[in-house]
Amino acid sequence: MNGKKLAGLFSVLMLIVLPGCDWFGSKDSHCGSCCGEQSHATGTGDVLLEVKGNPVIHASDLEIYVEQIKAESPQVAAILDAMPDARYNIFSGMVAEELLMQWARENGIYNLDSYKKDYALALKMLDRQIIQKYFQENLLKKVSVSESDAKKYYEENKNNIPDLIVTPASEKDGKKTPAVYRPFAEIKDALIKMLENEKASELYAKELENLKSEYSVKENADYFKKGSESQAAASMDDELLQEEQAPVEPAQAV
Repeated sequence: MNGKKLAGLFSVLMLIVLPGCDWFGSKDSHCGSCCGEQSHATGTGDVLLEVKGNPVIHASDLEIYVEQIKAESPQVAAILDAMPDARYNIFSGMVAEELLMQWARENGIYNLDSYKKDYALALKMLDRQIIQKYFQENLLKKVSVSESDAKKYYEENKNNIPDLIVTPASEKDGKKTPAVYRPFAEIKDALIKMLENEKASELYAKELENLKSEYSVKENADYFKKGSESQAAASMDDELLQEEQAPVEPAQAV
């Protein structure tokens, strides 16, 4: 992969990863900023960024942030090792975010009712995402895929997965050449992880049903049936109205 493609991929991945990261891993970072207070880095080492004379990002803050990104995205971790300027790009993203926060503080954005409403909604959504993450991690502890399971899947599906085929089977002058596949040992860990995720996904639905029973959940299915019936009736009325309003073509003279 050439440098331009690598840089482009890095940019896309960073757009996905950056919004979910906490720079400094402490309650003093984004919490203070989102509440409208001036953020101050609590890290150590060289000061990498100052805002109005206040140190905001230290070298240790950057290193912690980089490691956090690596842990959240293996793709970014691989690119970081291949791009000399990647760390500075990450730092530039941190600077941009801090500048936007400073702009928000000075323009009273944090005091707007609309901002507080958006922030509360975002916190609620984030809380649900985090809970789902822990629930999924708990499910993964309950599933197990052995090497023999992965090997069986490999043998049964290697002809149906293009990424496993290095050279497809061919026939020339009556001589058949078998297909060449990526070695099982090369993709064993990835297959095991994939199969674990598939099992966890299947278990997810079952566990939710168990929780419904455990917590005595009652769903008002009639509410949605009424809504569907109302929509169907409205759709029928629209069709009848369109038919009534359709222009009548004059009869042709005989």
